[in-house]
Amino acid sequence: MPPETIVCSRCGTVNGVGDQFCGSCGAFLEWEGQAPQADEPRPPVQPAEATASTAPEPAPVEVAAAPTAAPSPAAPPPAPQAGFTVCPHCGSGNPPGRTFCHKCGKLLAAPPPAAASAAAGRATTKSSSGGVPRWLLIAIIAGLLVGAIAVAAAVLFKPSPLPTDVGPSATLTPTLAIPPSITPAPASAPAASAPAASAAAPGESIQLTLTGATSSSVAADTPDVAPGNVIDGRLDTRWEEKVGAEPGEWVEITLAASRLHYLVIYNGFQLSHDSFVATKRPQNIVVTVNGGAPVGFMLADSETPQKLDVTDTPGATTVRIQIATTYPASASAYPGSPIDASAISEIRVFGSPGG
Repeated sequence: MPPETIVCSRCGTVNGVGDQFCGSCGAFLEWEGQAPQADEPRPPVQPAEATASTAPEPAPVEVAAAPTAAPSPAAPPPAPQAGFTVCPHCGSGNPPGRTFCHKCGKLLAAPPPAAASAAAGRATTKSSSGGVPRWLLIAIIAGLLVGAIAVAAAVLFKPSPLPTDVGPSATLTPTLAIPPSITPAPASAPAASAPAASAAAPGESIQLTLTGATSSSVAADTPDVAPGNVIDGRLDTRWEEKVGAEPGEWVEITLAASRLHYLVIYNGFQLSHDSFVATKRPQNIVVTVNGGAPVGFMLADSETPQKLDVTDTPGATTVRIQIATTYPASASAYPGSPIDASAISEIRVFGSPGG
């Protein structure tokens, strides 16, 4: 009787007699399979006489080969039984438990889409990087980003030059109701001296030399917000008053006795546009010269210099600018914005020395 099973000589798995490939290791059974061993009956012993009298074998007869018929189209594989696994390659049904198809020998279970996508992604990454280590690519990208940020910061925070020509501001009108004066003890601060004034012709206005500056408060006990910054000739510094205490706060500058004609104010912190909007800016202010009659002005919310025409005052030695109202601060790229404190970058005084 023909054997009903075939044993794979590679892995020892028992397969059906019709299987062409091992269900466990996928080996081709025609090469690796063998029928299970069975006890074969011994051949009967022939009598000596019959052996001796055996007739000679007849000569072989050659038979002409019949013509081969054209192969018929292969029939579609039968529908698999319930519970059988259909091979994704040839469509044959395989009994449960098989790893390889019994007909074509290919793997029955295709790899999961996620695993295939991950493998494809790894291959793409490797080919696109050209074998360059991932950490090296990350370091190069980080270096480029740091360089771009450094260049942007250098451009953003570059101090603006002080313009030489200052025109009148149309918004400066005495529309402010004068608030009650406050007189806390001013704290002295070292002041930066402006360039020495040249001699002026009678009636001519020149930039006067300022000798010092004090204020009612400062945002911090640090040089970057000191009142002396309003006379240092730079826009990348400022006086900044105490946080949350804008109305009534003031800054006062001193000078040698002179006849005043007008003031020029650089409103807000003008290091950059981001710093300008990050802090509050004085809106309505009160100006007093030598402690005399206060005069109200409205400053524009602008980064351009603003001219304030004051009464022709002889013998002026002090000019006080007091904040009444402010423009609001806004969030920007400047660190800590919005900042609840007002700032003035620079104050210039023009007139005739000696008064």
